[in-house]
Amino acid sequence: MKKRNLLKSLVPLSTISVLSAVVAVSCGKAGANFPTSTENLGSWDETSSNSEFALNQANTFRADLNVTNFGSTGDYDLYSYYGSNSVNDYAKNATDYFVHKEYIGNPQFITRSTGSGASLELKYLVTRPSYSRYKLSLASAIVLNFDDGKGNKTTKVYDNDRAEIFNESEYKKSFEFIDAQGNKTTEDYWEFVEAQLTSDDPRSINNAQFRKDLKNKDLVNVQFVIRDDVKYVDVEGKWTNYKDQDNNGYKLQAEDIYNSLLLTFFSDTAARHKQGGNAFADELWRKLFASGASKKCSPTSHFPNAYVWKLYTADFNALLDRDQTLQNLSDDAQTKLKTTNDYKVKVGSPVVAKWTEAKELTNLENVLKNKVFTINVLEENRNQEDQRKFPRFDQLIDFLRLDTSLQPLPTNYVNDVNTVLARVIDKIFEGQTSEQVQVWKADFVKIEEEIQEASDVVKAAQKEHAIAKAKKAEIDADPKQTQAAKDAAEAKEKAAGTKVDNAIEALQKKQAVYEAKIKEFATWLNAKKSVLAQDLAILDQNINNYQGKKLSEIIPTGHNRNYLADFLLQMSFLDRESNAWKTGVYWLGTGSASSYVVGHYYKAPFDAANAIGSYYINQHYWEKDFVNNPNALQTINVYYRKSQADNPVKFSHDQFELFKDGKVSQLQYGTLSENDKKELEKNYSVTIRPNQIVNQENVLYRVARPLFFTFDSKKWGGLNGTKEFEFSDAYSLLMYGKTKKELVEQQVPSPTFFAGLGLAFRSVLKTSVNWYTLASNFSKQTRESFFPAMPADAYLYAEDDQYGTLNENKAEVNSLFVIDAQGNKVKLQVGNEFLDEISYEKMKAYALSKSTIEDKKYSPVAQQLKVVMKGILDKFFEENPTLKGQKIELKLESLIGTYSEELKESMRLLKTVFESLDSRIQVTLNLTNADTDQQWEERIDRVAYGGLANIYLGWNPDTDNVFSAVDGLSWEYGLAPALTYIYQITKGELKDDSKYDFERKVLENFPKIVATAEEFVQYLRDSYEGGDKAKTWLFEGVPVDKLHLIDTPYLKGEGFNKQFVQNDAGLYVQKADNPALTNEDGRDAFYTISANFWAQYPLNKKKEYLLGFFKEFSTFFSNGSDPTSQSLKTIGSFNKVVISTKYLVPFTKNSSFANWADWRINTPEEKDEAAQEANK
Repeated sequence: MKKRNLLKSLVPLSTISVLSAVVAVSCGKAGANFPTSTENLGSWDETSSNSEFALNQANTFRADLNVTNFGSTGDYDLYSYYGSNSVNDYAKNATDYFVHKEYIGNPQFITRSTGSGASLELKYLVTRPSYSRYKLSLASAIVLNFDDGKGNKTTKVYDNDRAEIFNESEYKKSFEFIDAQGNKTTEDYWEFVEAQLTSDDPRSINNAQFRKDLKNKDLVNVQFVIRDDVKYVDVEGKWTNYKDQDNNGYKLQAEDIYNSLLLTFFSDTAARHKQGGNAFADELWRKLFASGASKKCSPTSHFPNAYVWKLYTADFNALLDRDQTLQNLSDDAQTKLKTTNDYKVKVGSPVVAKWTEAKELTNLENVLKNKVFTINVLEENRNQEDQRKFPRFDQLIDFLRLDTSLQPLPTNYVNDVNTVLARVIDKIFEGQTSEQVQVWKADFVKIEEEIQEASDVVKAAQKEHAIAKAKKAEIDADPKQTQAAKDAAEAKEKAAGTKVDNAIEALQKKQAVYEAKIKEFATWLNAKKSVLAQDLAILDQNINNYQGKKLSEIIPTGHNRNYLADFLLQMSFLDRESNAWKTGVYWLGTGSASSYVVGHYYKAPFDAANAIGSYYINQHYWEKDFVNNPNALQTINVYYRKSQADNPVKFSHDQFELFKDGKVSQLQYGTLSENDKKELEKNYSVTIRPNQIVNQENVLYRVARPLFFTFDSKKWGGLNGTKEFEFSDAYSLLMYGKTKKELVEQQVPSPTFFAGLGLAFRSVLKTSVNWYTLASNFSKQTRESFFPAMPADAYLYAEDDQYGTLNENKAEVNSLFVIDAQGNKVKLQVGNEFLDEISYEKMKAYALSKSTIEDKKYSPVAQQLKVVMKGILDKFFEENPTLKGQKIELKLESLIGTYSEELKESMRLLKTVFESLDSRIQVTLNLTNADTDQQWEERIDRVAYGGLANIYLGWNPDTDNVFSAVDGLSWEYGLAPALTYIYQITKGELKDDSKYDFERKVLENFPKIVATAEEFVQYLRDSYEGGDKAKTWLFEGVPVDKLHLIDTPYLKGEGFNKQFVQNDAGLYVQKADNPALTNEDGRDAFYTISANFWAQYPLNKKKEYLLGFFKEFSTFFSNGSDPTSQSLKTIGSFNKVVISTKYLVPFTKNSSFANWADWRINTPEEKDEAAQEANK
């Protein structure tokens, strides 16, 4: 969920299946009776009562992954993380939230067949769901405050999580089929594998009124009353303080959550510096603690998620204000919380008996004296009647249980370590006057600044030298050039080289002075070491890096000394009253030593020798019913088995053998060989469980080719000694309208990629492949292509069909069309049919009609497309005669650590199909594994950060509106600026410019995207032009309809300043010497700009129109070229997972399986908690 901080913790994947959820559900036997709410809802099906095998370790879960765990900065950093916890087991299981969702009971299924012959289909029916409820966790109560603006203020309290009612009518369905005797039969089933229980208790958060109250237009704020019995534990599971005194540790307080938000917000460099940090401390942090992919504390790091709070009508700026966030409860709220709850559960057999309880608040008097955590409603969103225009606080509750921004930070622990840190620093300077210290520090800062200036001079000189060297090579290769010209070029290149040498020499002198100053400080430190020994040991005990090295042992790469003195010196520059100091921004969460958690499990230090990551049950968790449950999971072990990675087939078979021996808990069904699948089906069928797929939360795009070329000019382009793009100039010019050199220069972008010949070219490439064949081969028949690339089960929110989905309308949107060299839509011939587009079903039918892979890999129209491609390339080379003879060269590589044979074969398939279209197309493949940390970092650079013209999009939707997924493409992918460019070409200042005649012709085939562009520009004008509205416009100085003229780094949030000016090239760039923009400056973040537009986009449109938009978008959108970046979804509503019968695992509607805390061990005495509770 939300803009994710993914690549900082991304590990290389062996196969795409590693991304799949590990799921556990029981398979009910055929003919199972439909249960009522009085049945034994937790019992395991009879076929599994005799488990075929049990794991060697009791109450342990084990999974083996065919990857190497290189480790990363984020391994133990729960405090500054933001985004969805679904991508991070640490965030899901080692921390806790105000409210979480609790699950119980195994779902059961029956199978029924429909159709006959080739259309025969096996359908799973849910005959008993898992049950869920919202559960108060870190919050013991939630208080809502209302003000109708007429002097009437009211308060409501919700202080329990009772859930005693199951509304069957919401979930119950009927299915008609023909039985074995040919009779029409009706079978009752549940629509979803998860059924949420509710309550009639007026003070339960599971009462429907709670959600209604959160949407109430008079709501002023929501207050979370924090439990007083939540304890922090370290990586050994101890409730401890920094002195390692067990059972005398830190407890949760509201301030911890506030400070956690601050530390998360300090992901933004401008905010971090404004609150006490600085660029020199940032640079040192990266030397000591950063892994290769981490962007934390980098000059361009920013916090992108402030917009999410505004989207949910929450006041983020008020959240950053300590006094507005940490408040005392009103007398009215306290009185109501003290009032006895008179609600009585109605007589009857509850679904889950223990969920009918409403536990008393413990230590109520003490709790009510403490500060509560307050979230205010945005003033501008109060008293709004239109409940559909914006998501409301009711969705914020789900955001808070899934997002990691408020993960508790142990404030008292930070204070304790900071006390020691301050004591050490003060002792080092002891004996000098404050004036002497200030003078010495000023000299040190001066040399730091001089080094920075000298470094900039070196970079500029190197760039100048690279240009001169390239120019010399160009002149030397030109036979028309005179010797005088060649001599002049050589002289210029030598002069530039000398300039580089001189600049480096000047820098080295500055660095020598810096080292002398550090040495002087280190001398003072060494002189006091005996006195400071105990305190330095405490710092070592509490500050380490992700590899486990203590602070005093860390030697940065390329250096030959430890940086303890450097660290202490940089910390001495921090204001101890600043939030940067108070949150431990430069040391907390850097490694296991400072990991303190409050969740069901804690994460032990990584066992590098055996490559095992382990989680253990938290014996100090506040809920003793969980801790004392003998059937709860005690240990979770994840083994990283990269040693066998070069043979994925062997790895998969070895895992199957270990599974049969009870040594691993689960298997990835899709990776098994056909022989192993057959053995599994025959002898261990009970372990194969259907996994219901309801995807409202996960986009089907990750690696894509952006509409605007937004890659770092300091890294790519071949200048300044940096890396060359791994594609040809011809490809670059065809796709982006620019040569490789021009791509990284400040030039007005070309629209060719999304509205010109580049779009035509990629439409042919995309439609030439038989995506049924590729998806089937790559995924072993478990996935299918889904060209819209959006969550298939997210809602359209159409005016006439609010809860319709793309999945329900797959036949209409899952198709592609082709644009030719004249900008026309090609009539595609399939047999005797002439079609405007070709559907995935047509591709499937064609592939199934062929007998060999050589025929199956081609689209039914591949032959016809050769003529279309010839026309496109003829036109391109005619317009660019200097490139004649150069290949349209592109490279395929996947963001995967170890390539499976299926992936390699799929990449070879793409190469063959693409090259068959025209001899001028050349495709190279990188099929090697990324076996080392460095190889993985290099692969990330190429595949995710620009080398292959791809970008990694770490985004999941903010709401269940499918257009929230479209919003994820607005900025880094470039959809927002593309829309303003399309508007200008078709309706605006460029509509009569003949330069864009071809683009206008192409765009005639995308009428709904063109209409969306016009609507987007009008939205920007209505929202940000004129009066006070202009003060909230992020890009000051940039017209709202010219986002496409903003220099591309600023579209990613890099180096943001408040004001922009237009340069000679016509681009808008940051105005020099302006303070950096932060979320506190009252301007809407770019994510807010687009999020609000897409949230309201579908509300006044018919379903037919919205489906038409996605039909166009399927061709308009540009995945990366390799198989793993294609938009693949699970075939049907269920897929298969394999998990030991030892486990009873509730199933969730969207996340596939419950968190580890809800798993139970399947024992003869106690089948599962639901059974035990229902039998009471």
